[in-house]
Amino acid sequence: MVEKPQKLKAKEENISCRGGGQILMGSASVLFELLFLLLLLGGVFSILYERVQYSTIFLTLVILVVGYLYLQIEVYFSLLTFLLNLIFLPLYLGIVFLLNKSLAYFHGQKPVNRSSDKEIGKEMRRKSLHLLVFLLFLPLSYFKWFFSFLKQLIAFFGMAADINQSFRVLLLFAMGGVVLPVLLVENFRLRGKLQFHPSILREKEKGDIGAYVNLVASSLFLSLFFYRFIETDGYLIAAITTAVIYDTFSALFGTATGKTFVQEERSLEGAIGGGIVTFSFALYCLNLYQATLSVFVLCLVDLLHPPIDDNLLLPVATAFSLILFS
Repeated sequence: MVEKPQKLKAKEENISCRGGGQILMGSASVLFELLFLLLLLGGVFSILYERVQYSTIFLTLVILVVGYLYLQIEVYFSLLTFLLNLIFLPLYLGIVFLLNKSLAYFHGQKPVNRSSDKEIGKEMRRKSLHLLVFLLFLPLSYFKWFFSFLKQLIAFFGMAADINQSFRVLLLFAMGGVVLPVLLVENFRLRGKLQFHPSILREKEKGDIGAYVNLVASSLFLSLFFYRFIETDGYLIAAITTAVIYDTFSALFGTATGKTFVQEERSLEGAIGGGIVTFSFALYCLNLYQATLSVFVLCLVDLLHPPIDDNLLLPVATAFSLILFS
């Protein structure tokens, strides 16, 4: 047997050590991410339920700084995300304030006689917050000059390995900037410091977390998942937008024309009307097969009505169906 030269053996051992070190660092990174998320969720729920645990929030920030400085964890956990909260907060609170005032004004006008018209108006006002959350992070992709600038900025600071990944980083920044304002608004509402118009919230939501928070949570989950594991951005945008559009228009059609109820508050007419509108939109960002698949999944999940909030389930179900069957 011919022995390997000493230099070659040393080189192989060095490569093996480096590979093991990379695996170890990758495992440490994942553990720190999980710990960060758990602490962050603990801090969020303590704030929402009026039991602010400053030790949890402080520990979360420590994990964030350690991970960012020493382990170079994914860009979502960088300090820039938290700085963006300062930009989104006044914008979001201002829009919510104007929305509240507008709804209060229109509610004070003489009501229409037809009960169906009143129900449709109530549902439109209730869904306005869904569309508000939807509009907060999607327009970033349409303002090309602003988007191009941010892509170059992200690439300059090395926060994306490739400039083509910048969109996913940007979406994470946007969603990160939305999370804190939404939670603060919800905190004010649950404490009684901010009174939404009653028609925006259902009875079960008045003393609990609103549906728009669940929409932000599902969008944030999908953003993190796609950033980590999926290369295709189109499915992410398509899943969130089609779910929001379907949820909005199926509720409107169901309120206006619903007669054949499959489940409680789930009518066949609402599913068909929402499906047609969603399919028309989906063709702009998906092919015929994918648009049909996404609408079919949305209608099926909606009519089955499992015991999970629609705003959590619909975007996630649509995204994973596009990943698995496209």
